[in-house]
Amino acid sequence: MSDKPTWLSEAPLQQLLAATKAAGGEARAVGGAVRDWLMGMESADVDVASTLPPEQTMEIAAANNWKAIPTGIDHGTVTLVLPTRVVEVTTLRRDMTTDGRRATVAFTDDWKEDAARRDFTINAMSMDADGEVFDFFNGRKDIEAQRIRFIGDAAARIAEDALRILRFFRFLATHGKPPADVDALAAIAAHKEMLQQLSGERIANEMRKLLAADAPAYSLRLMSEQGVAPLIFGRSIEPSRMIRLQLLEGQADYQTSVWARAAVILSATMADAEWLSNRWKLSRSEAKQLTQLVQMPAFNQSAPRHFHTRIIRLHGAPVYLDWLLTQAASGQGVDVAPYVQLAHAFVPPIFPLTAKDLMARGMAEGKALGDALSALETKWEERDYLITKEELLGQ
Repeated sequence: MSDKPTWLSEAPLQQLLAATKAAGGEARAVGGAVRDWLMGMESADVDVASTLPPEQTMEIAAANNWKAIPTGIDHGTVTLVLPTRVVEVTTLRRDMTTDGRRATVAFTDDWKEDAARRDFTINAMSMDADGEVFDFFNGRKDIEAQRIRFIGDAAARIAEDALRILRFFRFLATHGKPPADVDALAAIAAHKEMLQQLSGERIANEMRKLLAADAPAYSLRLMSEQGVAPLIFGRSIEPSRMIRLQLLEGQADYQTSVWARAAVILSATMADAEWLSNRWKLSRSEAKQLTQLVQMPAFNQSAPRHFHTRIIRLHGAPVYLDWLLTQAASGQGVDVAPYVQLAHAFVPPIFPLTAKDLMARGMAEGKALGDALSALETKWEERDYLITKEELLGQ
């Protein structure tokens, strides 16, 4: 690991930090960017905290011809569009009141006070323009131990924002390792009903990240054991299936989608898909992906080759692999290797016939035409796509 992260050397970011200092304040990179650099991970976003009020940050932006968007100015946040990246700049804050969903804040110039309102020790560090890291709560030690630990009393931090329950499990999956902090688990079990206050959008945002982690099975098991899973998924889940799915993903060298993973731990039905779509406020595209997986046929090891190639041709290799691995994780003794090879090797051909071809032979538009075209397509598939257009028309 280098002495400084590469993003800290970006001229516009250094210019922002210097301009804040020239205006009588101090600005530092905070949170995830600092955490991920210390863990040797790439960070897509860089957030900045400042002792200046948001109006002064916007003045700095104007003086440098940067676009400034008052995305959360009442809470001290301004989004700056720098030449190299988009940066959120937030004035140091302290919480005045909280209700489990939102907080009333006041501005401060105390860096430790601002850090204390963050959720976990690993997220509470900051870095100045020279690369010096400020760590008030031993976040670096927790990073070394891959330990996810609340700042201060876990129950109090959860009471401030119920989303921190899901963030605990998410960071445990993405940045931590077993065993989980026992005080955190006890606080989560005691306050889990608060999750019902959360909006579907906030739940889905955390769960997408958790389910996309390399190995989420441990976090999912703890969610189940602490009684959190039914409040998030609508009913109990089967984390052991996630373990099997992770093993199969390793064999296939392919990570399934978030929705495939959700489907496998639920043994999802259409009712489950509809519940998740509604509760998590999924986009139309996401709901379609989940519903599609639930509606696909069961895996049959004795099915002919064209059964598999049809799925690849109609839905694409990624959907086929999602289906294959989730089906294998839900069953027993399936050797997925030949099917994975098929998914990578098969190039879907284009069906050579159209409705116009049959109409040119005298068929009228209507259901009979559609049925005939479908029957010919099935024959074409069964013959491994080797029948020519002329042969099909002669059937």
